[in-house]
Amino acid sequence: RLSLTALLFVTLLGSIFSCTAEAEEDQPKLTVTAYETEIEVFEDKSLQVEERMQIHFNVARHGPSFGLSWIYHDRPLIPSIAQGSGDYFFHFRDFLSGKDEYRFGNPFKEHPAGTDKEYTLKYRYQWPADEDPTGDEFYWNIINDQRPYRHESVKFKVTLPKPFKESQVDFTSGEWGSLDEGRVDWRVEGNSIVGELRGPLEPNEA
Repeated sequence: RLSLTALLFVTLLGSIFSCTAEAEEDQPKLTVTAYETEIEVFEDKSLQVEERMQIHFNVARHGPSFGLSWIYHDRPLIPSIAQGSGDYFFHFRDFLSGKDEYRFGNPFKEHPAGTDKEYTLKYRYQWPADEDPTGDEFYWNIINDQRPYRHESVKFKVTLPKPFKESQVDFTSGEWGSLDEGRVDWRVEGNSIVGELRGPLEPNEA
């Protein structure tokens, strides 16, 4: 029988293993007015992820950029080619950085400051081979600390393939390395964990 230990962290602790990351260091500040994600874990150790974002443009910009990491502890964790909506136009697999880069927006026209747009990103990860036959631990950064903009609302749903112990679920949030467990409200519904962040997430918090 598969034993599942669900340890879900909003904070990035250790090597980059990210749901999404900001792909450009010089990305102008954007405000994510609403962020929702659904993550489904399957028994073959694959993950199906869908992210939905409402973004407010504080400055004129073509659109946001994201990177999906596909290296975890020097082992391949290559995501499927993501499906995107909301002016999706470009994808590039960078073998030097170990990321899939996604860029949204019309390359010939910027959205003016004050624009509000909705974006969706869907992709699938395949987990590496099992290293511990006695049990499984699920670790995932719902939002990592590489996003330099404010998230005003964060909601999530994580579904596991089999029942798990509620006492083995943990969340942290804040700056890199934070152990703060007091900002995430969550509940178990069947095999799913449903929750939201209490208050906003500041730039580069996770």
